[in-house]
Parts: sequence; structure tokens; C-alpha cells
Amino acid sequence: MPTTPPHWISSENPPAAAIDLSMVRRQLEAGFLSGKYGYHFPAGAAQSCRPDILDYDTSEAAAIRALIARRCSYSGVVELGPGDGRRAARLIATARRWLPSSYLGLDCSATLLDDARRRLEDIGVSARTGLWDFEQRPTALIRDTRQRDRIVCLFLGNTLGNVESTSDVLSNIRSSLDPGDHLVISVARWKPEMPAEQHVDCYLVDGFRTAALAPLLAIGLVAEMDLSMSVEGRIIIGHATIVSIDHVPPSLADVLVPGRRLRCFISRRFDVTALDSALKEAGFDVDSTFAASESISAIATVR
Repeated sequence: MPTTPPHWISSENPPAAAIDLSMVRRQLEAGFLSGKYGYHFPAGAAQSCRPDILDYDTSEAAAIRALIARRCSYSGVVELGPGDGRRAARLIATARRWLPSSYLGLDCSATLLDDARRRLEDIGVSARTGLWDFEQRPTALIRDTRQRDRIVCLFLGNTLGNVESTSDVLSNIRSSLDPGDHLVISVARWKPEMPAEQHVDCYLVDGFRTAALAPLLAIGLVAEMDLSMSVEGRIIIGHATIVSIDHVPPSLADVLVPGRRLRCFISRRFDVTALDSALKEAGFDVDSTFAASESISAIATVR
């Protein structure tokens, strides 16, 4: 059993390497596998090979500038799903005179959290990390590490668009924060004028195939697979079809067979109204919304 690194706070979930195969089986039986498992892929491959398809800087920067203008006092920054920390490092470097130096990153991938911690410490940010699967339940880790005053919680880069249930995730986040805390969130913007095939075309770049198939690779499947992309409503979906198998975990051999078609990738798009409604239904008051060509960001306050 690996020891817990000293920069980690306590975790309410198993280490990222310990994938719950019983939950995996339930999903596979239902015809899909959650994209979060892709971040368990060795060395964070799912993160490193995902293309920078969308540029969120414009709307995120506008939201951060608006938050700075409020001159609120925060005791810390919490980021959910920080990836390898590049986005947080840029934002904090830009606003470091205003943002506190205390940072807590929460994710389901130990590998990516370690990358994020090192990147932030390189720019002088005191970074702590903890494992939390925000798709499953609320967490006490935020309250356990709260020092004083309110906190600002960052949920950026369309992480909300990649989960199975947006309402469950926002409810879990709301339950983990205190009244008066601020949430800065960004999502990918739906473009109704764009033909469906163009929504798919932007994913046809080097490296994306491995990223989309990463959830299946992470659970130990070694196989030849075909990947197909489609648009359903405002959701970009990737399906993998197993052509032939070299290796499959024995406990999953009956559900991972040649010819099986499984959803392995999902990315939702939002408009301002949809994001506003989702936040309000989860218990947030939406203070400001910022729309750019590719993204929408919002500042919300916990009721």
C-alpha cells in the first residue's frame, strides 16, 4: 500500500489507481463507461493527450476580473478538477495580488493532482490536494481545511460538461460549500448556427482518439477499437466498438466482447440560460455571466 504524500490532506475516496470494478461493471452493463476513468490512465495520459479544442481564457478572465473588482476577502482557493494545474497557475499568476496563496485542489486522479501541486508550488502557491469524486457525493474536505472568511471555488474548463449528471455534481458542490462562498464556473458554449458535423470535426485532431478511449484503456482492456463521434442534442458523444481483444480483465470478460459498442466520451454544450438554470436549481445565486465565442463563465454565490 503506497504511503500518503505529506502534501495530501485526508481522502474520502480510494486512491486513483484503485478503480472500483463493480461500479465499472454496472456502467458497462448499461452501455457506457464514465470519462472520469480516463484520468486513471497511467501518467495522466488522458489529460496530456486531450486537445486544447476550446479556449476558455476570454470568459474565465472576464469572470476573474469581475471577482477582483468586488474586493472580497477570501481565505483560500479551492479548485475542482484542476487537471495538471496549468489553468489555475495562469489565473492565480494573473491575480496573485488579490487571491490568497492557500490552494486546495480536489480531483479523482492522484496523478493529475500531483502534477497540479508541483506546477502551483513552482509559482509560489502553497498547494494541498485531496481525492474527491464529485460525481458520487459531497465532501467534508473543504470545510475541514477552511481557515476563515469565505472561499472562492474554481470549476473551470467545461468539467461540468463532461460528467454523467450535471445536477448531481452541482448539488454535491453546493452541499460541500458554505453560504456566501463564491463559485467561478466555465463551460463550453453551444453554437446553434453551427452544423452538427462541425461540432464533431473539431475533435478530429491528433491524440484525441487515445483520449476518448482512455476510460477503456484504464480498466485494463487491450483491444482494437473503432471510435465514432456524433452529436445528440447539445451533447458531443464518442462511442467505441470493440473489434478484437488481446487482453481483458477476467471479471469483465463477459461484458467486454468483440462487437460491443460502448459510450466512452461525452461533452455537453450550454447556453447562458441553461447554465443559469442549472446553478439556480442547485442552490446558487448567479451574480454575473460572461459569454465569449467558445465559452461561458459565471460567478455564483452559495445561498
